[in-house]
Amino acid sequence: MKRGAMFWLGFCSAFALLAVGFFLLGERHVEINPAEVLPRTTEENVRLIFIAEEGDIPVPLVELFQRIPWRLHFPAGRTFISPQEARAIGGLFLGSNQAALLSIAQPESHLYAAFELKDNEGKKDLPKTIQTLLPEANLNTIERGGLWSLEFENSDEPLWLRSHKGLLLLSSSREGLDLMIRAANDPGKRLELPWDNGSHVLLRDPGDLALILGSGEKSPLELRVDWQVKEEELRLAWHAQGLLRLFSPSDREILSPFRWKGRFYRPEPVILKLGLKLSRLPIKGGAIERLGELLDFSLDELESFLEGPCLVIIGGRAEVFRVPLTGVLVQLPGRGRVAARAVEAVWELLGPMGANRTSVEGFPVGGATSFPFTVVAAANDELAIFGVSHVGSLEEAEDLALEPGILWLEVDFPALAKTWSQAEELRDIVGTEIESGEFADLRQWMEKAGRLSLVLNSIEEGHLEWQISTGGNSDVR
Repeated sequence: MKRGAMFWLGFCSAFALLAVGFFLLGERHVEINPAEVLPRTTEENVRLIFIAEEGDIPVPLVELFQRIPWRLHFPAGRTFISPQEARAIGGLFLGSNQAALLSIAQPESHLYAAFELKDNEGKKDLPKTIQTLLPEANLNTIERGGLWSLEFENSDEPLWLRSHKGLLLLSSSREGLDLMIRAANDPGKRLELPWDNGSHVLLRDPGDLALILGSGEKSPLELRVDWQVKEEELRLAWHAQGLLRLFSPSDREILSPFRWKGRFYRPEPVILKLGLKLSRLPIKGGAIERLGELLDFSLDELESFLEGPCLVIIGGRAEVFRVPLTGVLVQLPGRGRVAARAVEAVWELLGPMGANRTSVEGFPVGGATSFPFTVVAAANDELAIFGVSHVGSLEEAEDLALEPGILWLEVDFPALAKTWSQAEELRDIVGTEIESGEFADLRQWMEKAGRLSLVLNSIEEGHLEWQISTGGNSDVR
């Protein structure tokens, strides 16, 4: 059960965190909408529906989609996206203004997709355009009138393409293209969509995945994601049905939404904020148990200290051997007396570093030091704080305003990119084996990524907002 929870929460988050790219384009005339060529099929056959309206193509998701090295599948051969299909769909998405996709199982899979290409000149020379978008594929003309086969290396079956009413149609068979053309010409043969308009994804499993995840029963699952790009901001929300049935009553209680209470510190500028409730951590036999041994805690004491709300903030100021860095602060509310023991144990581990520590206002236990590292570890009756952070970054505490949920995340990626540059400097000082190119690649991506805010409201739903054009905090050093 727990494995199933992590899969779907990770899937939601991973989909939420990877579906952030888009194109801002003017309106174009098309003879027919791509969604209007998806052929009718029974509801139980549908595995995946993807509809992207104009301006809503999620570019980074597409780039990941192209690189999937394995088949997305269910038992009994119910494959619904193969690697060569992923490469073809991804390349054509990147060259499209709007698109639609349908994958079904009968029980064998079948794919239908339609694209309105962005480049009008390209539409006049589709073979050349397709070869530009799909350089790894071989495009073969089958007959005059615009029918092609699309072949990839190490692929036994080709995909099929045809131009129709201003759209490029793709299917896993020639018969599939015929069904799409009939749907374009006859509304009665079109797929009945579960929404009126907008950009959406619907992923449906009849119950096989639940068996794989060990639920013991064939429980149908469905994930729906809706999104819109407006004025350089992506707004996305998702909702899963059937996921809750995979959890026991005790698991549901642990993962139930909650609201933060109390006052917390906000070291400015805040670059990343992560809030979640730690529960049922894998303490025995791992790094966490070794931490308990270092702190001289029993397993029960360690569990009491770690489990509960946890707020992690990257922000403020810190120093390591006088090198200026951005701080990291972990705040653990409601840990009681065990928090004081943990703070004292941390200072004992630091040894001589703690000899010159100064007190932190409002915290009778622990303190802070500035050399060789800016370290803070302190506790009072309500809150314990730990981190590499200058005590001057901790101004007056404030009430934390978060909507009910089980996880919150806020990231200013351009500001984080500047912090990443600081990490590169530290890498040179300590001589790590991480290649500089690996740092640089991730930094360049962050510089363009904007600001993100993500909330998991419950096990089955959440939402995300991404301001793509945000330039980050200019006062980060």
